[in-house]
Amino acid sequence: MRVLAADDDEQVRDILSRFFSRLGVEAVVVASGEEALAAYKDSLRGLDARFDAAFADLAMPWRHGEAGEGGGLKLAGAIRAEEDHAGLGRALLIALTGADGEGSAGISRAGFDRFLQKPVGVKDLRKALDLR
Repeated sequence: MRVLAADDDEQVRDILSRFFSRLGVEAVVVASGEEALAAYKDSLRGLDARFDAAFADLAMPWRHGEAGEGGGLKLAGAIRAEEDHAGLGRALLIALTGADGEGSAGISRAGFDRFLQKPVGVKDLRKALDLR
């Protein structure tokens, strides 16, 4: 399994990398929505292996180092548009949020399949990815 994860918090990126490694999951972990979309497009073009799933922090900015939020929502929409344009199957999209499930309808409308509330643990990632 190959996953993409985007979060602007370096500590969260480090933790996610370690957890994915523990699960035996190949992970590409980036700091912004913009970086994540570039990696996702490369996978769709066959420049790299396809992603089975993508995790995105809802509160991260679109560009690394930029102020503002909403990068995760923008990323979900952009990934879904790229998949539709390429005519390929959809990856599992999982929102990472510090908020509770309130607003989950908006998360679904944005293109996410699931959401996880931070802090996440190995068991949360395993369950979200349907790993045994």
